[in-house]
Amino acid sequence: MIPWGFESLRSHHPQGTKMSEMKVDVEELSPILRRVSVEVPAARVDAALDRAYRAVGKRARIRGFRPGKVPRRILEQHYGRQLAHDVAEDLVRETFFEAAEQQGVRPVGPPRVEDHLHVHPGKAFSYSAKVEVLPEVKVSAYQGFELRAPRVEVKQEEIDATLEDLAERMAQLVPVEDRDVVEEGDYVVCDVAATLDGAPFEAGSGEGMTLRAEPGEITGGAVPEAIGKKKRESFEVESTLPEDHPNEEAAGKTLHFTVTIREIKRKEVPPIDDELAQDLGEEGIDSLLALRGDIREKLKKRREEERRSVLREAIVDQLIEKNPIEVPPAMVQRGVEALLRPMLMQLAMQGLDPSQLPRETFESLARESRPRAERMVKASLLLEAVAKAEGIEVSDEALKAHLAERAEREGVPVEKLEAKLKREDEKLEGLRRQLLEDRVFDFILEHSEITEVDPEEFAEGRKAGETSETGEGGDASAEPPPAQPEDGGATTADAEAAEGNKG
Repeated sequence: MIPWGFESLRSHHPQGTKMSEMKVDVEELSPILRRVSVEVPAARVDAALDRAYRAVGKRARIRGFRPGKVPRRILEQHYGRQLAHDVAEDLVRETFFEAAEQQGVRPVGPPRVEDHLHVHPGKAFSYSAKVEVLPEVKVSAYQGFELRAPRVEVKQEEIDATLEDLAERMAQLVPVEDRDVVEEGDYVVCDVAATLDGAPFEAGSGEGMTLRAEPGEITGGAVPEAIGKKKRESFEVESTLPEDHPNEEAAGKTLHFTVTIREIKRKEVPPIDDELAQDLGEEGIDSLLALRGDIREKLKKRREEERRSVLREAIVDQLIEKNPIEVPPAMVQRGVEALLRPMLMQLAMQGLDPSQLPRETFESLARESRPRAERMVKASLLLEAVAKAEGIEVSDEALKAHLAERAEREGVPVEKLEAKLKREDEKLEGLRRQLLEDRVFDFILEHSEITEVDPEEFAEGRKAGETSETGEGGDASAEPPPAQPEDGGATTADAEAAEGNKG
């Protein structure tokens, strides 16, 4: 197979090529597949063969001839068949993408050459290749959508719950001074010695470990056996690990623990008052009243982002349903790879080699990701088509204005932010794509009918719909999808998947 190194059309253009030398014919096999037939003139074939033989002649070591002095006919006897194939591959690499561009073909994947590749001196070289292309997307239904979204509201109970959570996170463990017997809910500082099959097991041992005196397993940080015990008292605990535990040595086996209590502590949660607000250290938050207002605004903003995300998903659903299109498998495959990449990177960061994943596991993950990747590719193409139909664009000035706002928000000079994104050209163009999609979504929203519903009613409706689709309620989530990140197309797998090699 020819190692294309597929980056872009222009990366394959040799300098000084005369397009008029070649004969090119394009046959449409489907909306996403073309057969490109190319005839390279004999003069260009001979020139390529001459270069190849000169290069080989400089390196060839043939008995009876000095290096660089081997006659062409002798080189042909030794290397002719291989060079005829190599030169043919070189000519395909040199000519295919320029021929495709000449005919207005926009490949989204490498060509699949259909012929046995060989060239012959003094003769034109012909070949045909199939290539997946961007479909011509004509979108007709993108206005007048009927959409449902949760009403944006923040209830007092949510603010109270957030305050309680903040207080819990600022809680401290303080020594229990008025008793020396452990009660349920206490935290105990212990020395733990673990053994496996009678031998010390370092992975389960440690000094000064803090465990919770509550129901559960010691391997999960709970030690109910401590309840009723005193300081400096020792006791025994056993726990059997599951068969699929990551520690292969101990998986499925029973560990024995000797636990000695050194100290008893309790959680002290600070009161929800002005002092708590001040302890958070956030600028402008110096009272409980100010903290409540800040929480309300943040929750409201989050609800608005969730609402917008819900509407975007609904728009994509209707665009795909009302404007069916076929998408190139190559773009979907790149989408799958982009979706899997963060997971593989996470494994690598944990010290695991992704290449060691069982083939069945990787194939299963790829199958599960394919519907989402296909959806993203379709959404990207349809949104692009709407932008083209309505003349929606993102000018350089609009991009610079967005960068200025973002730089101010992040507290960095706009020149520094712009330079960073320019060094990573894909991120800058990805940001432009995301801004364009935002404008398209805004256009569609302006021309749609939106029904506001109670958030709880909306969540229940989503849960019911997902349950009916999956046939079971276990994995269905009533939560709205997460809001789109700031850089959208610039940083997310979704955008990378959808973009593929469109240009």
